[in-house]
Amino acid sequence: MANRTEIKQNLGKMIIQKPNTNAIDIGLLPFRIPLKLWRYNNRFHKLHNKPDTFLPKAVERPVISDTAYILRSAQNMKNYLFNQGYFYAKVTDTYIVKRKKAYVTYNIQTGHNYQINSIRYNTEDTNIARIIQLTADGTALEKGKDFAFTLTADEMGRLVSVMRNNGYYKFNQDNITFVVDTMDQALFHDLEHPYRAAVNYVALKNNNKPLLDVDVNIHIGEDSSAFNRYTIGSIHVYPDFATQKDLRDSSLYSKKIEDIQYSFHHRYIHPWVLHKHIYMAPGDPFSQEDVDKTQAKLNELGIFQFIRIVPHESRATKATLDYDILLAKAKKYDFSALYELSSGSTYALGHSVGINLRN
Repeated sequence: MANRTEIKQNLGKMIIQKPNTNAIDIGLLPFRIPLKLWRYNNRFHKLHNKPDTFLPKAVERPVISDTAYILRSAQNMKNYLFNQGYFYAKVTDTYIVKRKKAYVTYNIQTGHNYQINSIRYNTEDTNIARIIQLTADGTALEKGKDFAFTLTADEMGRLVSVMRNNGYYKFNQDNITFVVDTMDQALFHDLEHPYRAAVNYVALKNNNKPLLDVDVNIHIGEDSSAFNRYTIGSIHVYPDFATQKDLRDSSLYSKKIEDIQYSFHHRYIHPWVLHKHIYMAPGDPFSQEDVDKTQAKLNELGIFQFIRIVPHESRATKATLDYDILLAKAKKYDFSALYELSSGSTYALGHSVGINLRN
């Protein structure tokens, strides 16, 4: 097991009930002593009636053993190992009480984790199949790699991102399912030749890790428009947006630059400044990456209180998105005062005062 230390640490995090913090764990002393528990016991008459949220960080109540948490911890460990590709892991526990102290030992047999043998992408849409083929190098599901369900989550996120950056506005995680086949087909080759089948079985037994195949199924799902490729229709920018009435106000000052409409109450910024920060254009295929980049670049100007990029499906043209970019001006000057109260283990109450000035 190459990542034995990491898995052991993560399994420790699955345990619900842990012993009181020892001084060695936080680097205060070179030997084990429950220093925080000792502090709590030393001030028991002052602290025992306080709720946990009001206890100082330097103290801890004693951890009272609850056997119900042992079963839940064991199940947490099995779930974690299953997600890491150890499908048949076994977790057993030993519970001992000695001198009013409980000791729990977890014995874990992980077994072998599975290795990816092949990845197949299945879809009836030829355009989507072509896009997936062209971007297949970015997949996290590589042949020969140790399987974990986190890889399928990464691959799902990657595919959704790829499709949405190629015009598929309504494509989402519901359009992707994974089928994992853990049955190694080597066992069933040449069933009519027992000798060959035996050789295949021995070869499999000599392999350290069993193999699995991953099928990635891409389907339309409940929304039939998930496979429609959207284009951008119109883009309308409101640099000093105030209310929803602005969307219907024909009296606003307007200027068009390269098919993008800009409508102002007051021309406090030149439209070309905004135009250079917009990475979307009418007629282009929809791309989530371009939308996100536009949001980020407009935000970098630092002159807007909020930025909203609102898409609308066009009523006139199928699979077309019209955009309203709503920009609310930030105040040139902003002043605020801040007052804080705090408590600690060495003092009952403290305070601080601060002032913020933005130009």
